[in-house]
Amino acid sequence: MKYTFNNLTELPNSGTAIYFAYQDNDGLVLLDEQAAIANEATDGQIARAIKVAKFKADSATTLNIIAPNKTKLDAIIIAGLGKIDEANEENLMDTGANAFGAAQIISDEVSFVIGHEVIAADSVLLGATLRAYKWDKYQTVKKVTTGRASAIGVYSA
Repeated sequence: MKYTFNNLTELPNSGTAIYFAYQDNDGLVLLDEQAAIANEATDGQIARAIKVAKFKADSATTLNIIAPNKTKLDAIIIAGLGKIDEANEENLMDTGANAFGAAQIISDEVSFVIGHEVIAADSVLLGATLRAYKWDKYQTVKKVTTGRASAIGVYSA
């Protein structure tokens, strides 16, 4: 697995980008800062997808948007965090694992774009890494695995 760490000055332009959404105290879905920027770049496609899918941004849930408008990305995945003030390390690991699981079957490159200070990149990345691990070392017959991402990028401030 190849890992890259980048500043938010450059955003992913290939593969699958994972952005984050959370709930406010009234249950309204809010996009983090970077997801809001991506929503503008796709002419509101993210907000429309959230509305149509009735996505609630519960902890460790995902919403896939395939071939988003005006990007070269294969997909955008919105990962739900639940209520932001209730986010903890375990929830972030679950979210990272579930988001990576949804992304790895779409493309070889997966990028987490983190735009909220509460989101701990290390916890999200640990969850993704655990999800990516292949338990095939001691198999007597090697199975051909497909749909495995080979690179994880993290974009954070």
